[in-house]
Amino acid sequence: MRLGTPYLKSILLASLSLATIQLVYAEQSVTVYKTYHPDGSISYSDQPSEQAETIEVKPVDTIPAIDVRSAQSLPARSAPSISDSGSAGVYQQFGITFPENGSAFYSGNGNVKLKIDINPALRDEDSIAIILDGQEIARTNRPEYMLTHLDRGTHSLEVKLLNSQGQPMKSSRSEFTLHRPTVRAP
Repeated sequence: MRLGTPYLKSILLASLSLATIQLVYAEQSVTVYKTYHPDGSISYSDQPSEQAETIEVKPVDTIPAIDVRSAQSLPARSAPSISDSGSAGVYQQFGITFPENGSAFYSGNGNVKLKIDINPALRDEDSIAIILDGQEIARTNRPEYMLTHLDRGTHSLEVKLLNSQGQPMKSSRSEFTLHRPTVRAP
């Protein structure tokens, strides 16, 4: 489009008008009147009076709120998957969905329900190794597992998808912080 076209001129004029209006209203301050009373109290008003002190209030910078209904959640951050053999290609998805990487939450008893997203479902000959804070704590063939009696603090969690020979095909990691309430003796 050429600069001389009426359409482009009207868009430029509308944009310039809008920018000018925003500048005019953005720089306006508000006048407030402050009054000291005989009992020592102070009142503020937008109406002037004889004993009132004039105060100019400058505009406050604001940022519009996020519309939560239209916001999308971010996927859980997982470490890259490892792949070693042909059977790893059978699984399109493998990752920890709970606890999410970087999350922090409360658990009074220290129990945390581990949830793994695996697609398609785990084959009978394959298994999942669960490694908590660097030590393998279990092997399972289910996509959910209850981690029990964890201490408060930050924990690293890794799950490995193992083939029938116990070799890793894929893995996923998550680091989370567990908060637990304490009862102090009086």
